[in-house]
Amino acid sequence: MDLEVYVKSLTDGRFMLSTPMGQGSPMNIGRTARIAAGGLDIVVASERTQVLDPGPFLLHGIDVARCRVVGLKSSAHFRAGFSGIAKHIVTTDPPGISTANLPTFPYRRLRRPIYPLDRDATYAERLSG
Repeated sequence: MDLEVYVKSLTDGRFMLSTPMGQGSPMNIGRTARIAAGGLDIVVASERTQVLDPGPFLLHGIDVARCRVVGLKSSAHFRAGFSGIAKHIVTTDPPGISTANLPTFPYRRLRRPIYPLDRDATYAERLSG
C-alpha cells in the first residue's frame, strides 16, 4: 500500500494480556507504530498475530472504549477482548486461505458427500468416515 503517513508513536510491542484470552500472559507483537493517514489512526505491528485485547492500542495511548469505530484484522480471537466494549461487531469474510466459506476451495481428492461442505452429509457420517 502506497500511503503518506505521519508517525505518532513507536513502541517495542510488549504488554500483558488483560482479558480472558490469556489474561496475565506477556505478549510481544514486535515493534509497533501508531501512524496517522487520511484522518485515521492506524496501529501496525512487525509480528503477525491475532489481536486478543486492547493492549496494542493502549501502548500508543488509544482507549478503544472511547473510539467510535475500531477495525481489526482478526478472525475470532478478538471477541474475548472486545465484545464487552463494542456496541456492534461487524465481521467480514474476504477470500483467501482464512475464509470460513469452505466450498470456495478447489478440493481435488475429497470423497463426497462430506460434512460440512455438502447439505446431504451428516455429522455422524463425518465421525465414521
